[in-house]
Order: sequence, then structure tokens, then C-alpha cells
Amino acid sequence: MPGGVPPPQIVIHGGYGPSDAPIVRAAAARWHISAETLWGVYGTETSFGHNVHRSSAGAEGPFQFIPATAKSYGVDVTNFSSSAFGAAHYLHDLGADTDPDSEATHRALDKYSGGGGADYIGNVKENGGKLGTLAGTPINPGKIVNGVVDAATAVPKFLGKLDVIFDPAWWLRVAMVLGGIIALAAGLVFIGKDFTPLGAVTKLAKGKA
Repeated sequence: MPGGVPPPQIVIHGGYGPSDAPIVRAAAARWHISAETLWGVYGTETSFGHNVHRSSAGAEGPFQFIPATAKSYGVDVTNFSSSAFGAAHYLHDLGADTDPDSEATHRALDKYSGGGGADYIGNVKENGGKLGTLAGTPINPGKIVNGVVDAATAVPKFLGKLDVIFDPAWWLRVAMVLGGIIALAAGLVFIGKDFTPLGAVTKLAKGKA
């Protein structure tokens, strides 16, 4: 079987729908194409398994294989795993790569659809974009590591700020600044009331003390 379809005990059918996402990802990784592209084909061809009836052209299964193509790739169109791996293999042979937006992938999709052109490619892209919203989307390890590092470094930074609160010298500086502000404010008040030393000297000179 040229499709390299894994035996059922390794990848089993999980029921059409979101539960099939891991199988699609595995098939895409096996044949070095974009998982979004393969998921998009699934959605475009059969509305994610909701319409798997035989087409007027004779295509069958979740990825709509023509019987002759299914036979050549060893695909069992009644089995989702077999169909997904076969479709990934077929797209790979048609030239699809890991970039869903590459010219090579677009040409492969056009051939896969039998000449669906830009409309088919656009539908595949739209449906393929839904893969990332499903449960089971791979978590980016880098984000987890960065989050842990940020949390770990935030603690000593916070504790470092707490050291300032218990630093007597820091409190002395604060007291000096506050004292200066209070003295300045008091001086302005006294000047306004003519109670400054300069005001007292002036009064003495005028005999008003």
C-alpha cells in the first residue's frame, strides 16, 4: 500500500468532527504537508464529515476519493484514518508542502479538486483556519517556558522592592523631603502673614515692635 496508512490499532477512527483533528495532524506530519490544508480539504469536501455521500462524480468518503485513486493509494473510504492518511499522501504527491499559502500547495489543491481553482482554495483556507480553535491544538512550549521564567523573576524583583520599605536610610530620606516640604509650606504662610524674621526687623525699625 503506497499510502503508508497506519494500522487501525495505532490510529483509530474517533467519529467525524473535532475528535478527528489529532488524526489529521498526524497524517499531515507524516506526509509533510500543512495540517490546516488537510483539515480544510476535509471541511470543504464533506463539511467535516457531515456530508459523506457519494458524489455525482463517484467520489466517496470524508476526503472524497475517486474509487480508482482510492485503490491506487490503498485507501478505505469508510475509515477516517485511512482516508486522512491517503489524502495527505495524495496531496504530498501533487506537490503540497507545509505552507498552506504557498503556490505549490495551491496548485496541489487545484489538482485535488479537479480544477476547483481560487474558490476551492479559498474554501480550504477558510475551513483550515478552524483547526486552531479545536481542543487538542498543540500548546506552544516556548510560551509556557517564558511564562514560568517571568513568574520566577518577578518574585525576587518584588522582594527587592520590599527591602526598600525596611531600609532606615530610605525612611530618613523620605522624612527629610517631607520635612522640607512642610517647612516650605509653613514659610509661605508666615510670609503671607508678615511673621517672618524679615517682617519683625522691619517692624522694629519702624518702632512698631
